Amino acid sequence: MTNDIRGFAEASYSRTKTTYRSLPYANAAGSPSSWFDGNTKTSQSVVKPKLAVGNPANPFNVPVGIDYRFMDDLDMWVSPSEANQYRLMAGLTGSLANGWEWETAIGRVGADAESRDHGAHRSAMPNAVSSGEYKIGGPNSPELLARMFPVIGTDADLSQDFIDAKLNGELMTLGGGPLSFAVGGEVRRESMYIRSTDNVVNAEIIGRGSLWIDGTRTMSAVFAELNAPLTKQLELNGAVRMDKSEGFDAHFSPKLGLRYAVVPQLLLRGTFAGGFRTPNIPETLGKVGLTGFFNSTLDPKRCDNAIALRNVLNTGNATDKNDATTAYNSGCLTSIPAMISANQNLKPETSRSATLGFVFEPTKSVNVSLDYFKIERRDEINYRDINYVLARESSPEYAALIVRNEVSDTDRRLTTRANELKPGSNLAFATGTVQSLLLNYENFGKTETSGVDLDISGRFTLGGWGSLNLGLMNTVALSYRAWDIDANAYRPNTVGLRGVPRLTSVFSTVWKIGDFSTSVRVNRTSKTALNFDETDEATWSEQACLTRIKPEGLPCYRKADMRTDLNFAYTGIKDLRLSLNVRNAFLNSAPVDLRGGYVIRPRSVKLSAEYMF
Repeated sequence: MTNDIRGFAEASYSRTKTTYRSLPYANAAGSPSSWFDGNTKTSQSVVKPKLAVGNPANPFNVPVGIDYRFMDDLDMWVSPSEANQYRLMAGLTGSLANGWEWETAIGRVGADAESRDHGAHRSAMPNAVSSGEYKIGGPNSPELLARMFPVIGTDADLSQDFIDAKLNGELMTLGGGPLSFAVGGEVRRESMYIRSTDNVVNAEIIGRGSLWIDGTRTMSAVFAELNAPLTKQLELNGAVRMDKSEGFDAHFSPKLGLRYAVVPQLLLRGTFAGGFRTPNIPETLGKVGLTGFFNSTLDPKRCDNAIALRNVLNTGNATDKNDATTAYNSGCLTSIPAMISANQNLKPETSRSATLGFVFEPTKSVNVSLDYFKIERRDEINYRDINYVLARESSPEYAALIVRNEVSDTDRRLTTRANELKPGSNLAFATGTVQSLLLNYENFGKTETSGVDLDISGRFTLGGWGSLNLGLMNTVALSYRAWDIDANAYRPNTVGLRGVPRLTSVFSTVWKIGDFSTSVRVNRTSKTALNFDETDEATWSEQACLTRIKPEGLPCYRKADMRTDLNFAYTGIKDLRLSLNVRNAFLNSAPVDLRGGYVIRPRSVKLSAEYMF
């Protein structure tokens, strides 16, 4: 624009359409269907439909339940979704006479989305089956199917407006070089609207959790940073940031870093920093809490009986053996309806972190870095762990969060049959399944984690064969501990347990020759136990699994996992880049997970072209 001022702008838009082909709705005879009504914060329950006496599909002289999948119209279960995203930004950057540089920008980022599906209506579906209006095996009219399985879905509209500015330059010269500085600030306005369709919000759809978030907030921040090379070997970096979020006091977060070059080949480094996060819109302004299900959950009041029932029923006939799985799942791998409510009284979350390590470069082609890190989050915003809550159900504080069903007809049928197969065992469920669990976001104490990052990289010239870059990044987890809000102390370390692998590694290689480049990326995580923490150790630790679960041919842990991705690129055409990405190129299956079930992990291929002018 002038010799000292330049303007820039960018605009982007994308639309993604996805079509899922889901399994048709299935009804399983047995306990009532339960889910959470987030609008009224109450649990809902609907008795499973039964075929009346005289129904052509019922050969018995009593009403009977059905295990049935509604396959009338497979196209009904095609679930389309569409998402649009855009970004607009414009700004100015320039230089001052003293060499300082400045930049400012204003912009907007936005997105909207819509997804649609079908769900079973809480009254229309059971009534149509029980009355015989719905004909088992068909034919059934589109009008009846639409009444039994109405359209459901979710709509979303999100945006963020922002303006920011920064100034950087050099203040003076120190023993090791110039004292550099940067100052800046930003203001952001966030808006979020996400809502399920009315029939889902009003709990009219069996087993369907709802979502309703509608809110805005304004956040601002200013920062300052200095980089001071005190000597040729010692460099100091310091920074401070002040954040202010609507409804909360301002907060200062510091950072201090040191780098010391012992010799040209060896650099020592360390940092200390503070962090800050205000509660986001879903955590504070959700009109209806997040409702859904905790699946594959161990119910400590039912699991022991469920295991005993399974073991006895497995000695019976084919029907008994099928029932053995039903009995086991009802106590040890059950699905629990829950709601996580917003909380307007939340405090901001803070953190502090420290790192210490070195970088070693024995040759110009090889680089090795090793860093220890420790991070602690305080006043952490989270909801109480479901296993922790269920393990303390005997306490009045936690019992108030849980609603249970009565012992069901299916429970009584299974225990009666088991007692017939093994007279004198006197098996029985003392309590029914969990009908609902009410949780909310809280400032939940602390989380502490520590570990070591080890990175090795190499850069090699191959002459006529181009160049080759190799890299190996490893994170070794040493600790991950959650806070026990009742004991006011940290709970046991969960590294190596479910969800917290001891070792995570990424190996990468990039080979470039002429206009072609090829890269390989191998991701690996070490094996983990099946239990999350101490609350389910008695059932899901490896030894407990071997003695109590007794799986046939399945491991009592989650094996190490490996996935390989490939990428190819060609730049031989002027201003054009063609690339091909293959994710999970060797079709590595996800590890067998006795607790979580089978997970499909397909190979995906992406072809892209980018033209610059």
